[in-house]
Amino acid sequence: MDLTQLLILAATTPLTLGLVVESASTVGIPSVIGSRGHPRSGRVVHYNGGPLTWGSHANCRAQVRQIHTQHRGQGWAGIGYHYLICWHGIVMTGRGLHRVGAHAPGANSTHVGIQFMLGGSQRPSAKQLAAFVAFGTWLAARGVRASVTGHRDWIATSCPGAHLYERIRSSKWGGGAVASPSPAPPFSYWTVAGVRIPTGDPWLLRGMVGVPVRRLQEALKKWRPELLPRYGVDSSFGKETEDAVRVLQRARGITVDGIYGRKSAGELRRALGSSTKPAPTPHGRDPLVADGRLGVLTAKAVQRALKVKADGVWGPVTVRAMQMQCRLRGPAVDGLLGPQTTRAVQRRVGLTGAAVDGVWPSIRAVSQAGVVAFDTNAVSVTTRALQRAVNAGQF
Repeated sequence: MDLTQLLILAATTPLTLGLVVESASTVGIPSVIGSRGHPRSGRVVHYNGGPLTWGSHANCRAQVRQIHTQHRGQGWAGIGYHYLICWHGIVMTGRGLHRVGAHAPGANSTHVGIQFMLGGSQRPSAKQLAAFVAFGTWLAARGVRASVTGHRDWIATSCPGAHLYERIRSSKWGGGAVASPSPAPPFSYWTVAGVRIPTGDPWLLRGMVGVPVRRLQEALKKWRPELLPRYGVDSSFGKETEDAVRVLQRARGITVDGIYGRKSAGELRRALGSSTKPAPTPHGRDPLVADGRLGVLTAKAVQRALKVKADGVWGPVTVRAMQMQCRLRGPAVDGLLGPQTTRAVQRRVGLTGAAVDGVWPSIRAVSQAGVVAFDTNAVSVTTRALQRAVNAGQF
């Protein structure tokens, strides 16, 4: 056994019976992210929001690296979660136990943020659940309290989804899905230069197969016919396709990681000649048609209605204006989109009864600076009512 194998073995050695915790360096992200902290008050459970497609564990690591890149793009120091648990039941280190997180306002410095790597209607695997229980024991030995809350307990969001939140409420962590293939995620496309290209949400990466990969390969060949010389358009995301994505990323001046995400999709769209045309939306329609999906165009329309800068960045200024518009006053006007503000918005746009629940599935996360990140895959009654109110000039 050579030195590299010994290091890998050391990084993945079970720390509690049946538990494997990988270091940040093994995952491929920096070992030091954010400021030093001591979160010990409990655990906050998260999920991805949109569905993920699972493959080999190498793909899980790649997706963690992509999350790290996305969070850096939001102005954070890096990945906001302290740890992530993949479908295979392996715990991967994000910020680790000695740093302040960026996962839930009010809990970042006190609670350990743990993301289950799944989303949408996907159910946790038996291995994920067992790893979560074993990891709880590992954390308890290091002074972390047994308290478990969901992301939605701290901010107006549907995270961590119905399946996980029910387990949080019942404290029942046994069972779980056992089949390894994931449900097919809802891929969406743009039509550019006569070809359909995936919008990059969800991501495409090495090890995946199917129609979305074929569409990507067709678009890459359309852009540069010399790409994919050996296997061509074979619907399989192998090394050749990964190398082609790297060529695109390098040529367009974005992060070169071989993972096809939103930024890569946007650059491929522009490279195929659509930059002179109005940018299409992932669903091929104006979001202000009341489709319940919250994106930049809807955000800008809300900002125009509130008479604040219409930049599509939903931060504290926009939230404060929204709070004032919804007749909140005093300490409630804090610029933070929480359950109280969400309930006020829901009433403002005409929802009643059980629909006024303080939960807004379109909200993926809120940064430490108060900037809202949208889940454009989520269809929300609150968002649809908001769109209708804005269109009617009643918000």
